[in-house]
Amino acid sequence: HQSPKQHRPQLRHGVRGGRVLFGGLMRLPTPALIRILPILLSPRHHSLPVSCQPLTSPSHRHLSSMAAASAGRAAVGTSSVLAVTFDLDDTLWDCMPPLKRAQAAHIEHMREMYPKVETDADSLRAEMLALRETLSPEEGANLTILRRKTIERVAERAGYPPEQVASSTMEVFMRERNNVDLFEGAVETLQELRQKGFVVGAVTNGNADVARTPLSGLFDFSILAGVLGFPKPHPASFLEAAKRANVRPDQVVHVGDDLTTDVGGAKAAGVRSVWYNPKGVPRPEEKASHPDGEIATLTEIVGLLDEWK
Repeated sequence: HQSPKQHRPQLRHGVRGGRVLFGGLMRLPTPALIRILPILLSPRHHSLPVSCQPLTSPSHRHLSSMAAASAGRAAVGTSSVLAVTFDLDDTLWDCMPPLKRAQAAHIEHMREMYPKVETDADSLRAEMLALRETLSPEEGANLTILRRKTIERVAERAGYPPEQVASSTMEVFMRERNNVDLFEGAVETLQELRQKGFVVGAVTNGNADVARTPLSGLFDFSILAGVLGFPKPHPASFLEAAKRANVRPDQVVHVGDDLTTDVGGAKAAGVRSVWYNPKGVPRPEEKASHPDGEIATLTEIVGLLDEWK
């Protein structure tokens, strides 16, 4: 068994070709609403919702409680921390600006390059919602597949080669999607964690490609939970992160801004959680949502891990 410092896994996304099973872990339903689906399917005009926060539904909370019962919990402080994972949207950067730019840019691209395609932001959202109902839970949770298939549909109706239109349009979308403005301390924090020998990973419900962001080269692996087929708070992506880091789940700390998808999901997998809470929101009364640690700035995570030693 090699230590994380001796063996850094290569950056790769969490694709496992459909449903994923981990030994002893029961199969749980995929949440109906994942992290940024409200942005994509909102009935509003181009302005979109003002937040990327997920809709904290009863199904989310029920999923977390079921997963916790299935996966078990690890006691904080029983093992050394060897790996740190981060949520991306609203943890390392503000997710709304790049999503707004991406939404506008890929619609404009289709209008200019494929003028016979009759679509706008509202009609594309409606089409995505309708298509999602016909897809498997895994495909419906994969935002990239969902958008690409929708573009192929509208292109084919207009008489254009669907794959060609989808490829060029998705390239425009993803270019803007990955053009993120980092929160203060993001780069320095990741660099310091790596210098200290931690394996550093990303676990996100979004579809950002960290290799195309300003954080390129600072992650040992990146897991797109939607691509994996089980969006957070399902424990699968956290367990996959431990596997990628070559450590046990209780040797991983996950940092994220959402108490349901990040804190609840991490706890369900036996992973320690740190709540990124820059606005100082009071902790909820529900014990299931209580993080093991809390930070107001990203740079605080290094000191917190030192304390846990």
